[in-house]
Amino acid sequence: LPIFLPRIVVESLQNAVQQAGLELCSITLEPIAVSTLVLNQSMRRLNLVLVDIGAGTADIAVCSGDSINAFGMVPLAGDEITETISDSYLLDFIKAEEVKRQLETTAEISTVDVMGIDQVLQSDEVRKTIQPTVDNLAASIAMEILRLNNNKAPQAVLLVGGGSLTPGLPQALARMIEVPENRIVVQQAGKLQQVKNLPGEFFGPTFITVLGIAYTYLTSPTMGFINLEINGGQVQLLQMAQNTVAEALIANGHNLKDIYGRPGLALTCEVNGRLCMLPGKPGKPGRVFLNGIEASFSDKVKSGDSIEFEPGLVGEEGSGTFRDILKDTLPVCYINDLEYTIHPVIMEEDKVLGLDDPVRDGSSVKIHTNLTIREVIAGAGLLESQPRIWINNQEIMLYQFASLRKNGQNARVEEIVEAGDQIEFILPELIIGELLPEEVAETFEVFVNNQKVHLRKNEVFLNGEPADLNTPVKIGDKIEYILSRKDFCPILIDVFKEVEITAQPPEGKTKLLLMVNDEEKEYTTELKHGDKIRVEWI
Repeated sequence: LPIFLPRIVVESLQNAVQQAGLELCSITLEPIAVSTLVLNQSMRRLNLVLVDIGAGTADIAVCSGDSINAFGMVPLAGDEITETISDSYLLDFIKAEEVKRQLETTAEISTVDVMGIDQVLQSDEVRKTIQPTVDNLAASIAMEILRLNNNKAPQAVLLVGGGSLTPGLPQALARMIEVPENRIVVQQAGKLQQVKNLPGEFFGPTFITVLGIAYTYLTSPTMGFINLEINGGQVQLLQMAQNTVAEALIANGHNLKDIYGRPGLALTCEVNGRLCMLPGKPGKPGRVFLNGIEASFSDKVKSGDSIEFEPGLVGEEGSGTFRDILKDTLPVCYINDLEYTIHPVIMEEDKVLGLDDPVRDGSSVKIHTNLTIREVIAGAGLLESQPRIWINNQEIMLYQFASLRKNGQNARVEEIVEAGDQIEFILPELIIGELLPEEVAETFEVFVNNQKVHLRKNEVFLNGEPADLNTPVKIGDKIEYILSRKDFCPILIDVFKEVEITAQPPEGKTKLLLMVNDEEKEYTTELKHGDKIRVEWI
């Protein structure tokens, strides 16, 4: 698996080398270098683990299936043992380190503590003192080995580094991962096949890391550097197996937002305490030219290439209306079998907003949908589109005379509408008399030829023509009525408006006889309520 150092580490290393007047031609990581030297290709078919135990950390590499397939690290190592000796025997760190290094070669160790008192320490006693710390170090390493190796014990473990010489560590590690002690081996530099003519003082495990770094550079310097030009400036890029334009731009200080174009900021709004969001528009990707030819960010680069880069553009910020915010949560009902959205009431503080009003970023609104039938019908636009008439020049909406039912039951316009409700809103046929005040229909009663006749006190006109109260009303009609004086007193001729009298006398007759209460009268005779009138040809 590839391992990447933080960019600041590599850059700091480069700066230090340059200030020393040197040029950095290759770089590697200790676990990779050591495993390249110790775990040669023929060994990698076995499930082996290499542990490089230094002063502060223990680096771990796992191989199997012809490859090194896992790296890990434990933040404990030889310094833990040194600190235990220092604490137990009041020794400074350097003296404690000297004691630790003599434990396997000397039975009695002479030293001086921080108080200036000479001490003679028994190696067996010191080994017992450090054993709990050794066990703790072994347990940490064992836990990481098992994690990297899919929770199973490897076939063998190779220990390198100065910390591998810690007394009792191989035995403790064997117990922890449950393998035979002879499968936990401290690797010696002098026994490596790739190392020849090694001086005796470098024979042990302490110098394997240094040898591994040198061996890696000589045999596979894959982590060198390549030099590129980006927008006219020189950039040095760590050489990996495949370097891309995007990696070069990042190494030059650009980020992914510059390369791919950051999307616009989202617009947020709190609706009834719930955070809602309208995302921003996607950004416009940057453009890149490799050696003068437009390229993609995934194209490979090599040393000497020239890159021209135009950063991407930030997308537009999110925007929209409350309809966009609530589009997936608006309930519907049915009015005369047509689907209508139940438009909620939207309140921002004391201001009423509509579904098509723009959402203000960071705003907080309250909505409710407990609307009445009247509000839903109005919101659906049915009231504005309903037929209307005019009475004495006053507009009259005919919806108020409609038949109203909800889910098959008679309903009132004040009732609440729920999602899925079926509402019937039907306009009945109307006549003029149903639309006018009762006093318009008041009459003056007389009897004509023994038949009751009602003489209208008031005048009614439909579209400018006299009309009867039983006349049907049509959309757009204009009705006018004129109320008579309270002392309304009809005359005899008014009877002819309500009674049909033959204009031509019958054969043999010449005179129209007009009788009021058995007395002959003229056409202009005033009538009284209940008068009995006789009209006939004689």
